[in-house]
Amino acid sequence: PYLPVSSAYLQALPTCGPASSALESPGGLHAVQDQRCLAASARGAGGLPGAMSKAKLHGHSFWAALGSLLVAAPMVQQSELPARMLFRRYGAELCYTPMYLAKLFCTVPAYRTELFSTCEGDRPLIGQLAGHDPVMMVKAGLLLQDSCEAIDINLGCPQNIARKGRYGAFLLPDVPLVCDIVRTMVRELSVPVTCKVRLLQSDTATLEACRRFEDAGVSAITVHGRTREQNKQYVGAVDWTAIRKISDALSIPVIANGGVATLDDVDACLAATSCVAVMSSEGLLGNPGLFCRNRDPVTGEYLTQRGLARTYMQLAREHGAIDSSARSHVFKLIHGSLQALPALRDQLAAADGLGEIEAVVDALEELDPGMVLEPWHHAPEGREPCDALTWYHRHPTSVAAREGEGLAGAPLDAFGLASVQERSEERIARRAVKAANKTVQRERAQERAAGRAAAAIA
Repeated sequence: PYLPVSSAYLQALPTCGPASSALESPGGLHAVQDQRCLAASARGAGGLPGAMSKAKLHGHSFWAALGSLLVAAPMVQQSELPARMLFRRYGAELCYTPMYLAKLFCTVPAYRTELFSTCEGDRPLIGQLAGHDPVMMVKAGLLLQDSCEAIDINLGCPQNIARKGRYGAFLLPDVPLVCDIVRTMVRELSVPVTCKVRLLQSDTATLEACRRFEDAGVSAITVHGRTREQNKQYVGAVDWTAIRKISDALSIPVIANGGVATLDDVDACLAATSCVAVMSSEGLLGNPGLFCRNRDPVTGEYLTQRGLARTYMQLAREHGAIDSSARSHVFKLIHGSLQALPALRDQLAAADGLGEIEAVVDALEELDPGMVLEPWHHAPEGREPCDALTWYHRHPTSVAAREGEGLAGAPLDAFGLASVQERSEERIARRAVKAANKTVQRERAQERAAGRAAAAIA
């Protein structure tokens, strides 16, 4: 029988290497991940280990062929190609595309060509679509399927735009329509169909919906352990127990999503949910080194946030990235620094082009050479992690945090930021003086030009 997240399962995965008793070993999943990261690096940015069978697989056979335990989530304009290659470099074994609106994807070529790109090392890959029209979902899937191992249906987006468009978490309660979409896509597409859901208002309702999606033909289900109301500042704690109930009840693979900010959280999530894999979204956005404990798989060097930002910018130049995506990635990667240094945040907001965006990272290194503003994910020896400086923890989940703990409102000296702030103020003053000097020089040049013109007339 299939044993999800067991040593037998890990041994069967093509990217694992010798891991017959990995979870029972002192290193546990961490030791397995070290082997996987090295293997991914040797393959060159995590390409698929051998060609996946052309036969249309289903359920656990499909997931075992992917060989993926650590998954990078679909994120609108944030899981684009440069980001996926960054995630793969540092341990992600499967990536999703951003969510694409099916109607636009199949009817507006410019939308498709601007937002979707891939390359040889960008596998395995699952493409995600959103929509409520089975015909449009199939048409978009047909355009995407040759570049992906599967097509995923977005049933989890909680944003208001999803309410207006009738997709994501606002389509999820319409179980009969979702089942119609699933059956149509399964019948018409040559690759497996999966879906990503959020929790409904009760565990019973969520489980019943997932069972019906399984009966309709989905090959795997990802469950984000929060409701659609748990969003942004109301995010709250993830419910791994609810995910476990679904994982235990279904006969297809279930992937857990939510509440993963460190590799230790991956261990805890797998143990709590008994899922076949763990998906990270915002945790990975804020720290692309999450799946390798912030250690470069090849060199062993510690991966800082500003170093990850530079690597992303390199990949953005190599593979192409629109400014808004690049700006957003850098904002998340050095989030704490930008909160502490508003002038630097304003500089990033006004940045035009990849060069100006990377100049913000240059400025941060000038202002903070001692790395006071580094959050130190998976802190190396001699350093203490600071959650208040991370993107992932920007929305406090505890009452105490909401009442003033953390970076906002704390004295600068509490974080050792006073000297950094002073350098920032000095930098602002230097820029102001420089701008004033340029203004004076421009005015003098204009006066000289006016004098020459008057002399010529005379």
